[in-house]
Parts: sequence; C-alpha cells; structure tokens
Amino acid sequence: MNKVAVTGHGLLTCLGKEVDQVLSAVEQKKGGLRGATEEEERLGVLAVGEIKDFKFANYYKAAGFKRLMSREASLAIVAAKFALEDGELVPGETISADEISLYAGSGASGLDFKHIIRMVNASAGEDGHFDEDLFSTVGLKRIHPLLSFKILPNMPPCFLSILHGIQGDNLIFNPWEGNTGQAIIEGYHRVKDGFGPAVVGGSDVKTHTQAFVFLNQVGALPEMGPPGEGAAFLVLEEFEQAKARGASIHSTILSCSEGVDEEAMWRFSTNEKLLSEIMGKAIEEAGCSPDFVVTSQSGCPESDKAEEEAIEKTCGPIMRLVPKSVLGDTFAAAGAIALTLASQKVSRDGGTGLVNCFGNGRERMSFIVGAP
Repeated sequence: MNKVAVTGHGLLTCLGKEVDQVLSAVEQKKGGLRGATEEEERLGVLAVGEIKDFKFANYYKAAGFKRLMSREASLAIVAAKFALEDGELVPGETISADEISLYAGSGASGLDFKHIIRMVNASAGEDGHFDEDLFSTVGLKRIHPLLSFKILPNMPPCFLSILHGIQGDNLIFNPWEGNTGQAIIEGYHRVKDGFGPAVVGGSDVKTHTQAFVFLNQVGALPEMGPPGEGAAFLVLEEFEQAKARGASIHSTILSCSEGVDEEAMWRFSTNEKLLSEIMGKAIEEAGCSPDFVVTSQSGCPESDKAEEEAIEKTCGPIMRLVPKSVLGDTFAAAGAIALTLASQKVSRDGGTGLVNCFGNGRERMSFIVGAP
C-alpha cells in the first residue's frame, strides 16, 4: 500500500488564514471569539467564532457565481484555493483535471432569517402558526428563485469543483463533524490505493440566527461551547509521486480509524470505551505513540470528560491542543481544521500527532499524522 503525504494546506478561521499563525494562537490559547449580541444571547449564545472582513470578491471575480453561493460555499472555495496553491497543483495544467479527486464535507446549510423572513411572514395563518396552504400558494413566491442554490448542502463542494476544475471522483458528506471525517478517510484510502491526488476537507457556518435556532431545536447548543465558522482543505498525494514532482511535503498520514456511536446520533459522544478503542486502533496501526493530541473538546462537559479519560487511558500524559476553545465549534469544518493544524505542527516541530474527530454526529474517527 502507498504512503499518503499532505502537500497542501488551506484554511479560514476567526483567527485568520495563515496556518502557522492559527497554530501558534491555539498553542498559546489566544482566542479569536467575539462576544455575543443581545439577540444572540437570547438564543443561548455567549460568544461566536466569526470570520471578519472576508470578501469572496477579493479572491474571485466570478460575480455570477457569487449570487448563487452561500457563505459555506465561499469559504470552501477559498480554503481549497489556498490548499491547491500551497501544494502547487493546478487542475488542467500541472495535473490532468480528471486525475484529482474531491471529498468534501459541508454543514446543514442555512441562511440568516433576513433571507426568508418575507416567506415566513406570508406563510403564517391567523393564529400565527405555519400554514402549509399559505406556504405553497403565497410564501414560496416571497423568496428569491435562486435561494435553493444557497441552502442545499451539496452546493459548496459543487461550486468548489466547478471553479477549481476538479473533474475526478468526488463525494459529498454532511452535515456533522464526523461526516467530514469520513470525507478525509475516503480521500486517504483513494490515495493509498494508488490513485491520483485528492482534495479533502469541509466548511460550515454556524454564526447566524437560523443556525442558532437550528442548534437549539436539535438540542446541541445548550451542551456546547461557542459556535463558529470556518473551512479547511488539504491536498493528499502518494508520497513518492509528491517527491518526484518536487512538492513540499508537510506531513504524512500514518493511519486512521473510525467507529460509530449509535446511541449518540447527532449529539456529542460520552462513550469513553468507544473513543479509547478508536484512538488505540489508530495508534496501533501507525506503529508509534503520538507526541501530542489535537482534541475535539468543545465545551460540552460530559463529552469533554469522556475524551479526556480516553486520552489518559490511551496515551497517558501528553500535550493537548484544543482548537475549539479559541476558534469556536466549526462543526463540519472542525475535523479538517484540526488535521491541518496537526500537519503544520509536525512539519514545524517533527514528531507525531493524534487528531480526534469526535464532534457531533454518530461517526467518530482518529488520525495519526507523522513528520514528512
């Protein structure tokens, strides 16, 4: 089986886009969260990991596309742009467009209420409750006909592949952190099996009113720390092929393991035994003990305690990095951000890192990242 190298990093977070700077901030526990507004506090939010001053037009002049894109799509496209540029890969030029694959995760897409408020008001009956007849006859006429392009969760990877010219195999996973972990694993095995490079990662936006309402409805928000937004993508390549083309190799992915927490469903996992098994399997397959761990801890007391106990049981005393404590919980982007930071750390310092992807969703996974 082939060795998998990471040759490209790209991310966008509330702490910026420079991977080394974001890593340093996480190591020093210097957060980029802003305080919640009065309206956000009423929805149970105390702080938000919001990306400031991001403008898609600063990177692309495709105005026609921008009208169709959600913020999730815009973040995904730019983060993938950074990763491809970092990896010096240009589909259709330095590599055939059909040789590079895309495996991406995206969140449960949504928009701020300002985009749908006219439809909501027009669909309310005399008692103030939702009226299906009014929705179908009046409400739907009150929203922009292109809105569906912004709310469908498969659209961020679709626009990404179109604008970057990626024409190889692709799969879309959503809506939780574990689903993006599945996307990364899919790309990892694709490269390991001898196929061409793969772009893997995810994007999510949980910084607007509709997102807060959704998180409250599913019961996630009261359990977790500050919600956030972000995107991260990595370029994975077969190690010898990357060396042959003179690519700069940040790290290698030595192993991955996964499991399913049937009881958790979309919630955080409190199954310490399962988390220990997943971490132990990844360590055993890699054949080496990690020097540090990038945790998935998000502020939910029970799940954070379960992961902490699993780390102690599996790794003993070990350095911990906790990205969500300074970036907020970026849900579908969180695992990709954690893996990017681990890759950057071993590229800079050497050694081996364990990355946990234990956030919302039934799927749980761990990765072992080694120095190049």
